[in-house]
Parts: sequence; structure tokens; C-alpha cells
Amino acid sequence: MAKTSIQKFDFRLSPRKPFDVMYTGTTGVSAVPTQLDMHKAIHFGLLLAGRLKSVTRGRTYSLSPGDCYLIAPWEPHGVMWREDSSILLLSISGEELARNFLDAGDNLRNLLQTDPDRRTALLNASEMRLFVQEFRRDFEALEAEPSPNRTRQWHRITGFFIDLDARLTLPGEPPPYQRLDKALELIHQRNGEPVSLEEAATSCSLGKSRFRHLFKDYFGISFGSYELQYRLSGAAESLSYRNLPLKEIAEQWGFFDAAHFSRYFRKYYGVSPGHYQKSFSKQR
Repeated sequence: MAKTSIQKFDFRLSPRKPFDVMYTGTTGVSAVPTQLDMHKAIHFGLLLAGRLKSVTRGRTYSLSPGDCYLIAPWEPHGVMWREDSSILLLSISGEELARNFLDAGDNLRNLLQTDPDRRTALLNASEMRLFVQEFRRDFEALEAEPSPNRTRQWHRITGFFIDLDARLTLPGEPPPYQRLDKALELIHQRNGEPVSLEEAATSCSLGKSRFRHLFKDYFGISFGSYELQYRLSGAAESLSYRNLPLKEIAEQWGFFDAAHFSRYFRKYYGVSPGHYQKSFSKQR
């Protein structure tokens, strides 16, 4: 099974393609600049080998072989450090997954909304490890077939999450994520056009001060930083697979001009947009 580095921002999931499979790995020890990623898909990752330290919503956690992690839609997350890592990563459509629950899947929703440290601890508790590893063996067996049957794989994924929901016992918690969901959808719908704090707060029927507090408390970063990083992530994706002038990409993702775009991009990614684009041009 070929391994590939993760460069996607929009996994383009749909009813016809409800999930995406990736194998990604590194050799040796590497400290990675924390470039936060965010997307509509749910991420479910299984660390097959090596070690990994990641950040999600401003909380850090470490993983060892056999551990798994779960990233909720639109959560800022990134890798901080890794060593000889090999990961099976599933990107899953939350909408399509929800269609398979007879009830609302309340325990799974609460798990996605809970603190990332607690979430990771619950998933990797001793009583859950055999359950998770059984899923891994089944899924990898399906993936190893000469022509993997995506329908069978999807049935195994949905079965796993339905069983996971039944196994979890989580108290009802305030749903801050649901209150912020409309702001996140607004950012996504704008597709590069900047969204102001006032517009985001209004979309959630909240005052600016209350919205600002809820957002920072839940995501670990300010709304302004989140919104900017969303657009920079989208621009990075455009640079990685589209041979467009920097000025055009800057305009597409809501930056005043190429110089304005370059200044923010270099600060976030550590290299200029032109250098970043050339590095992918060599791989085409």
C-alpha cells in the first residue's frame, strides 16, 4: 500500500465518496512547524508505528504505536513532532456518517465536542484497544485486496462508529460547537472571501464579546487567527496543485495583494509562497 504525504485541504467528500483513505509516514525524527489544518471532514487516525506529538484546539497529546485519534470537523490541528511514524488516516463525511444512526448518535457527538486530551484518553483506554485494533485489522484486510471494495469498507467504518457510540458513556455537555457551527460554515461558504468577527457573531445570533469568548475557549485560538489560517491553508493547497500567478492566488483567498499575501504566508509556513509553489512543481 503506497504511502503519501497529506497535502489536501478539501477532501471533496460526498454521498458517492463518503470517506477517503491515506497512508502517511516519515523516517527518522522530525520537528514539524505547527501548520494548523482545518476541514469539514472527520479525521480518524491510527498510529501503526513510531511516535507522534500533535496539537488539537490548542491541546497537545502524544501517541504511541496502536494509539488512535479523532479530529472533529473544523478543528484546528497539526503535527508538532514525529519519529519513524506510519499512520492510517481516514477522512469521513460527518453528514454521511450521521445517516447511519437510528438515533442522533449523541455519545459520538459528545466525544467529538469534548476536550481533545479527554477524547484521546477515552479512545485509547485499555477496554477500547481490542475493539479499535479489531477494526484496524478488518479495514486493512479490505484495503489490501487487489481492488478494494469501497462499499464494504464504508459499511465497516459506519459499523465501527455505531458500535463506538454504543460503548461510550458520556454525560450530556453544553454543545458550544453547535453554537459556533454557522460561523464555520460561513467561512467555508465564502471560499476565500474574508469573514469579519461581527459577521461571524451575527451568523450565530451572538454578541461579538460572547462569540469571541466562546470561540477562543473552544478552539484555543482567536476567531481572527482561525479565519486567517483557513484562508492560508486554502492558498497553500492552491499553490501545491495549481500553476497560477501568486497575485491571482492572493486575490482568490482574500489578500489585498501579493505582497500582503507573501508576508502572512511566510510568517505562517516559514517560506515564501513562490518557494512553496516551486517545491511542488518539481514533484509534478
